[in-house]
Amino acid sequence: MKLRYLSIALAAAMLGLASCQPDEYSLGGTVYSAQELTQGSTYTVQADKDNPNIIHIAANVANGVTPQWILPDGSTSQKSAIDLNLPFAGEYTLTFGVVTPGGAVYGEPYTFNVVGNDFNMLGDEKWAYLAGGVGKSKRWVPVDRNYGVGSCTGPVMYCNPDDVLNDGSGSTDLAFEAFKPNWDPGFQDWLIPANDPYMDSYMEFGLDAAKGCTLKMFRGGDDKDLVGTFSLSLDDASHPTLSFNGGTFALHNVAFDEVCANYTQAIKIVELTPYILQLATMRTNSEGAWWLIWNFVAEDVQNGSVEIPVEEQPISAANVVPIEDLNLAETLFQQDLNGVTATLNSVTYNINADLPYGYQWWNAGSAEWEASSESDYGSKPWLPTLNPIEDFALVLSKNADGTYAYEVEDSNMKGTFTIEGNTLKFSDEIYFFTTEGAEFATDEIVVTRASVADNEFFFSVPDEVNSVNQVSKYKFVKLNQKVVGGAANGPVEVKVNQDLVQWNFGDTGGKAIRVTLYNTWSGPTDAIDIKAAKLKKGKTMKISFKINSGVTWNDGAEPLAMVRHNVELDGLTGSNCAWDSFGDDAVKLNKDGETTISLVNNGTTAADFSAGSLQIVIQIDSQYTADHDLCEIELDEEDEPVITGEVKIVIE
Repeated sequence: MKLRYLSIALAAAMLGLASCQPDEYSLGGTVYSAQELTQGSTYTVQADKDNPNIIHIAANVANGVTPQWILPDGSTSQKSAIDLNLPFAGEYTLTFGVVTPGGAVYGEPYTFNVVGNDFNMLGDEKWAYLAGGVGKSKRWVPVDRNYGVGSCTGPVMYCNPDDVLNDGSGSTDLAFEAFKPNWDPGFQDWLIPANDPYMDSYMEFGLDAAKGCTLKMFRGGDDKDLVGTFSLSLDDASHPTLSFNGGTFALHNVAFDEVCANYTQAIKIVELTPYILQLATMRTNSEGAWWLIWNFVAEDVQNGSVEIPVEEQPISAANVVPIEDLNLAETLFQQDLNGVTATLNSVTYNINADLPYGYQWWNAGSAEWEASSESDYGSKPWLPTLNPIEDFALVLSKNADGTYAYEVEDSNMKGTFTIEGNTLKFSDEIYFFTTEGAEFATDEIVVTRASVADNEFFFSVPDEVNSVNQVSKYKFVKLNQKVVGGAANGPVEVKVNQDLVQWNFGDTGGKAIRVTLYNTWSGPTDAIDIKAAKLKKGKTMKISFKINSGVTWNDGAEPLAMVRHNVELDGLTGSNCAWDSFGDDAVKLNKDGETTISLVNNGTTAADFSAGSLQIVIQIDSQYTADHDLCEIELDEEDEPVITGEVKIVIE
């Protein structure tokens, strides 16, 4: 019977395997050959005289020479002396070596026998939790839903290595039952979707009197049955670890094979009960160091043959998710009109074009609500990028008898609704939008944010609950009120910070003065809030400007002006995207007053200038002649124009 690479480092065992301090070794002055590294000469292997299941191994090398052990479970150590606690009878193999300037040199593997079993070494409850007990086995499967344990709702979650408690303390010690994930993604298409073959995987740990610590496993996706052994190290009660031998490994999905360099040796156990097993591996790919927490539930819990006991305990402060009373009967029908709060009988809500959809979650570590933001679009793969329904308009009305009605314009969706706390219950389901990658349709909404001053309203649906069944994460659609007499029905002025407008020479072959309102490539230049300048379909943007000083036009000069940007959109007219000439869309400059250039969006989607620039270009023909052909321009010491002026933008 052979038990190579079997269980070591048990209840009180294996001083200094995976839990060793980082190596600090000396090369010494003595050189050993592989032939000299033999048992009885340069190292010894002896059974304890009182307990033959404890094996003492010790190096016998010159001072300053660092030993290098390959232990029976495949892990390594550089300690001079180690006690191996081996509860199972069988044949074990270790290898001894020393560190040299050229690397480690090893002797031949050495095999020794343990005659009998000593199950007293399995007294720690974690053995029974993991493998069911002596003569038994236990199967673990990826977490597929929220079981109320482990703070997880899916097969993997993330933990910040620089703040493992997620409380701002900066703790880096990932210890047993001493961590809080900073993100539990549940199921994501880019990560592990619910239909991933990985969800059919399992690990089955066993304690066999004849075969020792056995492990059978299957991973969906590569469809291979693996048989090997495992080692459970409980030497450090705060940092238990698992090692996997014989070709087995800490279970993970196929797509993450290259994400972590180590899936076999000294894998951290951060939670282990009869119901939940959570292992941590360190991400080592180009995305940077981060703990991945792999979540497994006992198969008998998943299939319902074992129930997780529910203890009646007070809800801890860490699990309380505070919900602010938003007084929706008032706030939903209030509107900020030029700093004055007005109460209306009917308010129309549109979907926010910049953040139509997102997540809002409770961070128990910092005790704050956090939410995805506009900057997440295009940078966070877990938020679907989509064109919102720009014509969506939800009208909420308050009737004279105190009841409420709703209607989605240009649809057959209408009916009544009630207000209960922060919840709106509609008589029928409302489709806010349905698009590839995202859907928002429901008949019950929790309003998680209602800011009249900021014109921000998050209509949300619960997405996750915490261990005490309180909603800790919502999916939301962000709405804005349609301003009475403002954005919907009249012109809206885009504020221009005149001090940040840049008046200089353009790059059109020296033929123009360039007036820059926004330019993402140079800072960016933010004379305007570029999000406020988004031009929706059917709207017109009027950019008006005048030059106050710095330019004197020559007699007979008839300069042209145009708007330049980087948006290529069918139906967007009134501008010229050419960077070296003035085209047919250019307008004649009013030399003595205000010039207006109109951009009209007759396309099917909004024109978003945030990825490029928004500029006015004024013809001068050449900056390289003294009179600039069409005018005289005041210059500073560096031959840059000294021009002042004013710019105004209105969308209607």
